[in-house]
Amino acid sequence: MNKYLADFFLCLCFYILVFVFVLVNSNLNLNESLILISYCLLSSLFFPFVASFFRGIKKGDIPLQYWNNGVFTLCLVLSLPLGIFLVLYKMSKR
Repeated sequence: MNKYLADFFLCLCFYILVFVFVLVNSNLNLNESLILISYCLLSSLFFPFVASFFRGIKKGDIPLQYWNNGVFTLCLVLSLPLGIFLVLYKMSKR
């Protein structure tokens, strides 16, 4: 569970920075802001599942050099669609 929280807070901090940057540099109305906030929160919730999926593919922890080479970005991009799929898959196995 500790790894889940670490991944969750890493992704949440990233999306908070993205949200602040987008909010400062554009004029979003309330609906657009709410959509961006909900996407950030949902993606942050599913990011640890996707990160553990990629760790499971490698059968261990992924070294920092691989995270810097794009695995982190891939996890961020795929966190929402792949995260929903992984949660549904785990629920169906029970």
